[in-house]
Amino acid sequence: MSPMACVDLDFDQPPAGGIDPNIPVTTTIAELKSRHVLGKNEEITDDVVLGALVISDDATGNFFKQLVIEDATGGIEIRVDVTGLGLIYPVGRKVYIKAKGLWLGDYNGLTQLGAGVDASGLLRIPSTLVNQYVISATYGNTVVPAVKTIDALSLSDVSTLVKFENVQFISAHVGLKYAEATLLGNLNLEDCARKRIIIRSSSYASFANDLTPGGNGTVVGVLGIFGTDYQLTIRDLNDLALTGERCTVTIDESFDNIASNANVDAPEWSNIAVKGTRLWQGKIFMNNHYAQATAFGDSSPEMESWLITPAITTTVPKKITFETAKAFYVQDGLSVWISSNFNGTDVTGATWTQLFPTLANSSSADNTFISSGDVNLTGIPGPVRIGFRYVGSGPNGQTGTFRVDNVKVTNL
Repeated sequence: MSPMACVDLDFDQPPAGGIDPNIPVTTTIAELKSRHVLGKNEEITDDVVLGALVISDDATGNFFKQLVIEDATGGIEIRVDVTGLGLIYPVGRKVYIKAKGLWLGDYNGLTQLGAGVDASGLLRIPSTLVNQYVISATYGNTVVPAVKTIDALSLSDVSTLVKFENVQFISAHVGLKYAEATLLGNLNLEDCARKRIIIRSSSYASFANDLTPGGNGTVVGVLGIFGTDYQLTIRDLNDLALTGERCTVTIDESFDNIASNANVDAPEWSNIAVKGTRLWQGKIFMNNHYAQATAFGDSSPEMESWLITPAITTTVPKKITFETAKAFYVQDGLSVWISSNFNGTDVTGATWTQLFPTLANSSSADNTFISSGDVNLTGIPGPVRIGFRYVGSGPNGQTGTFRVDNVKVTNL
């Protein structure tokens, strides 16, 4: 089990306010959650009592009728039909949960406690009954978030207070509204290894229309999950301290500014047809933008199209990472190359050396992006350019589709 936030229920710290009824605790949050099977609902019929601290706050509206609590073993969200929870159950308030009569359920993988079940799912605890199940104790207790890295999160971290260090909004999401409507309130944070996590904001949050900062630093929030995607929810803007210098990135292209079904036209990139006339095109699926090449429907006997990065200096050791996906696999149509003498227009006149990163292939699931892994550019005289080469043929049935996204070049 991974370390949780520092939740000391013995409170070996300066005295907190309020009176503790000292109700005997019978179960941990981790033990209670272990009773739940995703997609099912389970009634709690025995005398279960939890002791935990409140970590959520609805004062800004980014949490709504949700009370998230955490003990030393994990956290859980309680669905309640109450607003203004921060006035009654502020962050750091110790509570006891008398869970007998409540139900376990989940929403797209997020385990929750509620009052019952109907056709819509897990019900909120009615406002008139909340005090029956949630018993207030001391307040003003300190909860220290557990420091985590994006690539080492686990299910045991869900519904706990976490802190990420050396993170920043991806460049395409800097200066956007926190609850950017076109992105459904989902923005991306990244660390200096370019691992990403969604930071989700409600359109009802008081800071929904504030603009995201461009610096690097720390972010604290309650970790959630939606399907297989971890999500972070901040309580207010004080959970962010992004004022430092950004991680060094020489290329950070997620194709978010390209138009769907239009030829890719990104600054300083080259999009060139060597055979035939078809180029790499921009595509959008589920709000994700990417570059795509396919010979499907192309009448040219042969198609060879190159999507080539801007020049990359290598005086400081660098690496490149990217993601690829395939669909309707027919042929190994995608390969990756490097050149130190490409002039920006003449592909065939340049010298190219093939690279062998991990690429989507015949065994990859359709429409699923996979990481290339780190491709080390050390020792290659620069400046260099990386070329994504697609080959196919519509008349000959070589019509597999390949996609490229999230191309990043960073210092080693």
